[in-house]
Amino acid sequence: MWFGQIQQHSSLENDYLTNGFWAMNREEELPNPGLTVTMMKKMEEVTEQVLQGVDDGMSMQERGEKINETAKHSSKLPKKKVATRSRSKISLSTINTI
Repeated sequence: MWFGQIQQHSSLENDYLTNGFWAMNREEELPNPGLTVTMMKKMEEVTEQVLQGVDDGMSMQERGEKINETAKHSSKLPKKKVATRSRSKISLSTINTI
């Protein structure tokens, strides 16, 4: 997918596939209509908190129920979503070639 987008912006004079491309500001970015990107803003490790009260003697169903209950009522877990997503349009702004 990315290869095709880069190729569409390339020409004989501006071979972005070979030489790369760097937009120095937003106005120089090359648009790619219809494409979006999802980026994770934050991730926290909550395994230890969620597994409190779970032991090896529990069945898988008991473990699942305990984990769900702990996650619902734990004051130690973030009240916001653990992972948030942001969607934005993709522009061809930086391509590094190796």
